Amino acid sequence: MAGPENVRKQTTWGGAAGIALLGFALVYRFFPEVIHVSPGQRPANLPVRTSAPPPPIDVRANPAPLVEFGPPRELAAISTEPEAPPEPDAPTTESITAQLAAADKAVAEDRLFEPVDDNALVLYRKVLDEDRTNRRARAAAWRPYRIA
Repeated sequence: MAGPENVRKQTTWGGAAGIALLGFALVYRFFPEVIHVSPGQRPANLPVRTSAPPPPIDVRANPAPLVEFGPPRELAAISTEPEAPPEPDAPTTESITAQLAAADKAVAEDRLFEPVDDNALVLYRKVLDEDRTNRRARAAAWRPYRIA
């Protein structure tokens, strides 16, 4: 993490560079003769093409090669070993079961955020305070709800 001295230097140099660029742009726009460039002038030594332009390239005749992103197919091969089943939830206590039922009832009654001490969000958070790994409470606490 950058220290306060580095942040101060970066801010100072960035501001100075921005002001210099702004100054250059304003001078270029309003006083082009200072930089000796006129927008309508063309230098005499640039070659001028008098022949016909080259024919367009037919991209359908030579399709571009297929580019694949990611690891090589050998490394990305699907494992033949079966996946381990998900770990079951820890057994819930009676208080957690009661709080989950009360929270579900609060959702059904549209008490998502009010009253302050007895709403669905508070009840789900109480469950998570007792059991941080409770999947049902986590899913319900982060689920989007329709607020009428």
